[in-house]
Amino acid sequence: MEDLLSTCPEFRCSWDANAWLIEDDEGGVGLYGVFGHIVLPFLSYALSAVRRSASSPSESGCNTEERFRQNPEWSDIPDSTSPKFEDLLRRLYEVLERWASSPNKHIREAVYIELIESGYDTLSVDDLTSRAGPILRSLKTAT
Repeated sequence: MEDLLSTCPEFRCSWDANAWLIEDDEGGVGLYGVFGHIVLPFLSYALSAVRRSASSPSESGCNTEERFRQNPEWSDIPDSTSPKFEDLLRRLYEVLERWASSPNKHIREAVYIELIESGYDTLSVDDLTSRAGPILRSLKTAT
């Protein structure tokens, strides 16, 4: 899990705000909690923001950006129109790609369950894997 924060330090505020929710039964960090409270909510926002800007650059997307910005746990996330935002999204998918190829079976299974087995919020599996690397894409095609 250290890989996520070292590669994407912008998630530190969200991590700290959700620490009590992402703990596992032994007091460690639970991967499913990290997906459910950090990775997937960010991807839902990020991929929706990318779709909004591609379909109508002048449209605000019903103030989604503003609502996201008002939440202090996401305060370090760059604005969705910034090149830094695209860079964060790219770095997150690099982490997910490393997790998908982890020697740890539990990590690989969590990636599969959270990204490949079903969508999240308004995102389909195709949406979630739209920026995936070859390992994540191979998991998708294996289903």
